[in-house]
Amino acid sequence: MTVQEKININNKPIVLIGMMGVGKSTIGRRLAAVLRRDFIDTDTFIERAQGAQISEIFEKSGEAFFRRLESQTIIDLFESEKNTVIATGGGAVTNEATLAAMKEKTISIWLKADPEKLTETLVNDTKRPLIQSCKGDKAKLRSRLSELCSLRDPLYSQADLVVAAHEKNVAETVKAITNRFSL
Repeated sequence: MTVQEKININNKPIVLIGMMGVGKSTIGRRLAAVLRRDFIDTDTFIERAQGAQISEIFEKSGEAFFRRLESQTIIDLFESEKNTVIATGGGAVTNEATLAAMKEKTISIWLKADPEKLTETLVNDTKRPLIQSCKGDKAKLRSRLSELCSLRDPLYSQADLVVAAHEKNVAETVKAITNRFSL
């Protein structure tokens, strides 16, 4: 049995990445409380700054505009918010600049989830723009989530730490994360 190396989290933001519905915000809030750090949900941060819901920004200005806005917001947060836990949107890693900044300036954690479990979580979701065409249709939603996972998993896998989020409850997931940190 090998001992896993502890991750030094001093003076770096901790960023949670992963698919929509995996629990980044819920786990992030709990993790921030345990670590006595501030918590920032980038989607909420953007919505407040723009005075509009993410779905409205997508509808009005398109996904490309939103991804540029998201990237700049996240990179700015990585620079200015050192003692934080930051939950990103699921597609944040699809921007090369965001992914590069994440790798350079943060401790990143991929909250990994299976599309089947995400389907159960998101089947009645009405807020997320990338799955609106699947509303209520489990088979269509599962297919869409599988497609997004196959595109994003190679990007998520570049994280410093991978935690299977749906295999544990929130408290167990937070403990699995903090057990890897040198505090």
